[in-house]
Amino acid sequence: MTIHKQLEALSRREVVFAVKDGETEPADRLSRRLRALDLLNRVARELPSELNPERLVERILQIAHESMGFSHCAVLLLGDDGSDLHVQAAVGYRHDLAKGTERPLRVRLSEGVTGRVARTGRAELVTDVARDESYIEGVTGGRCEMAAPLRCRGELLGVLDAEATEAGAFDEVDFETFVAFADHAAIALHNAKVYREARDLNATLERATSALSDANERLERQVNELALLNEAGRVITSTLSLRETLTAIGNMVIKVTRVLGGAIDLPGATEGARGMSVEFGTRAEQLRDELVEICV
Repeated sequence: MTIHKQLEALSRREVVFAVKDGETEPADRLSRRLRALDLLNRVARELPSELNPERLVERILQIAHESMGFSHCAVLLLGDDGSDLHVQAAVGYRHDLAKGTERPLRVRLSEGVTGRVARTGRAELVTDVARDESYIEGVTGGRCEMAAPLRCRGELLGVLDAEATEAGAFDEVDFETFVAFADHAAIALHNAKVYREARDLNATLERATSALSDANERLERQVNELALLNEAGRVITSTLSLRETLTAIGNMVIKVTRVLGGAIDLPGATEGARGMSVEFGTRAEQLRDELVEICV
């Protein structure tokens, strides 16, 4: 049975109790459960739309703090090596243990309530932390703590934690709502993680494709240059006609440099005398646009 169905079933039972016994407390609890269901439905719609993991964590804390009324709460994410949890963001935690400080809080899976929850995968409500020897102080004067695993599709992402400075501050309704909220948060965090991984992989593939394209282009240019050089050598050595040789060289210049046209001028036999001249490509007087000329 899902968390929502459990909450709905519990709510229906308390309606019967309220009517039968004429008590006001069950009705109050029912009202709290209905508000929790409304909040969780809104959370289920809102959280999946945020695909930036950093902003999503802040949004989770904002909802827990402002909408659910938890004045001391934190999101702890599993480290890269899977051996500890570290505070990703927190509200009401000791400043020296929050992220962004010199020594943010890190909890090994063998330590504290959050470490135990991460290790066992079971949410816990500790009504009085003074009776729990493994308790690690995250909130100054903390007395009551509840923690729920952030788990999706069998993968542990971290732990959602809430504390209060009064023993027994959290009751069954708070705990059920908190666990259901953690389930929604875990799904949203998983989706954001998958989206970021897919985006990063796509960017890597684009860079690899671009690099491969550049490499192929360079290789193609080298192959063409070698082919042209080979063809030039073959053409030049295949004839004894100077004009044919100069024409072949001019055609090679067009292919290699991609010029529009040009000419090869040879000096005459005596100083000042005009020698052989061979034009290739498009003649200069046939081009209407402004030209750039180079002479070697």
